[in-house]
Amino acid sequence: MFLSSSSCQEIKRKKERDPYINKVTPATFFSLNEIQISQRIISIPHYASYFAPVIKSSTINIAKIDSNKFEKCEIIDANQHSGQSKSHYLLVTKLYQPDNQDFASIFYDSFHSGKRLLYYVITSYRHLLKSITLLNKAEIVHLNLHPSNIEYSGPQILPVIQTFTHTFHIPSINQERIRFLFSKISHNNAVFLPVEAHIISYLTVNNSTTLSSSQIVFLCEDAESRLTSLSCFTESFINQYKETTHISLQSYINMPREQILSRMLATSHTWNIFGLSILFLVLLRDMTQDEYTRNPFLFAFHNQLIQNIDADFEKRPTSLQNSERFSELLYSIKIAEFQEIESLFKNEK
Repeated sequence: MFLSSSSCQEIKRKKERDPYINKVTPATFFSLNEIQISQRIISIPHYASYFAPVIKSSTINIAKIDSNKFEKCEIIDANQHSGQSKSHYLLVTKLYQPDNQDFASIFYDSFHSGKRLLYYVITSYRHLLKSITLLNKAEIVHLNLHPSNIEYSGPQILPVIQTFTHTFHIPSINQERIRFLFSKISHNNAVFLPVEAHIISYLTVNNSTTLSSSQIVFLCEDAESRLTSLSCFTESFINQYKETTHISLQSYINMPREQILSRMLATSHTWNIFGLSILFLVLLRDMTQDEYTRNPFLFAFHNQLIQNIDADFEKRPTSLQNSERFSELLYSIKIAEFQEIESLFKNEK
């Protein structure tokens, strides 16, 4: 049994090869939300190939635990959970792979040949497309498709989505969940969410009853700033994106808050593919140092990703459509193009 901290995980990794890990975590909205979402995920066939949900949980009184049963490691961060009653904790069991590698170690921290990097990009995208297709089918929206939330495991070294604290089930979304999930979008995760999610966050944080013309201008400038920060897009693309966003939001001026929230949430089935596409646009930028335009396959792949983040959500292809288009693209690769791709992928240490 382990208290929630990375140091405990390291001890666990060294001591055993148990496929499960037990953790003690504060009983907050987010930990309870992960448990609820996990119950939906474990009903998905072969879920363990794609996700690492909470398998089971129970309440626990931490004051009654024999400290000798715990490994000697850094216990719960006192600052992070100040004011949390020490009796309000949960014992959760999750799937655990002791040889997991994180996203950074696959693509950034280790030297791989161009051929190996290309293999990881292709297999990762196809596997994660399948993952979000399963999430979409279960009507689950993931608000934190950040690299830190993806780990690689198994003999084929495939990506598994790890944490579901910041997720929601579309039919079950209500005002309480909106308040918790959208009251604060972290800076690191902001770029992985479309403008619709940021509008919900803006209305929630500011307790706004509607949107004015000046507020929409602010939201468009905010979207422009996020895209610019990624260094993945041309200035003309960003300007066009901002203009399209501004035009699409004109009908929301002075619209009642509840109606705006309803319409923004109606787009949430496109958010998973939006976040995944941003992730791979950044990866292409880093792996090819912006030289993807030299290769027909990478250029076409880049354009597919761009379609998935369209400012007009109705133009974003579904995850199933992406799977079909990506397969068609793979089958169209010529040997010469494949060899050229390998030379473009750079990972010099």
